[in-house]
Amino acid sequence: MNAERIKRALQAKKALGGILGRPTGVCCIDDQKADIIEYIEKGFNIMEVAIFIGCSCQTLSKWLVQNKKDPDIQRALIKALIQESKGAGIEMSRRRYM
Repeated sequence: MNAERIKRALQAKKALGGILGRPTGVCCIDDQKADIIEYIEKGFNIMEVAIFIGCSCQTLSKWLVQNKKDPDIQRALIKALIQESKGAGIEMSRRRYM
């Protein structure tokens, strides 16, 4: 029963020329690119940026991966990695290695 309903829905979508749903390649995050870059450069992590722009962390992560060839996004992510690497890491006592 469900398979028939899905099949009919797909046929109806195909008949309409695929105009249902979000257009392929269009993302609402694209409009907020400047804000995302600014937040990342200021040192906010991905989860915080996702909250600020109103999407899920997974959606933002996927968008960053898809747009990783964009020079502005690359620059922001590199700055974030540099800032993160300057933070306190896990400290090991010297005795552990001796």
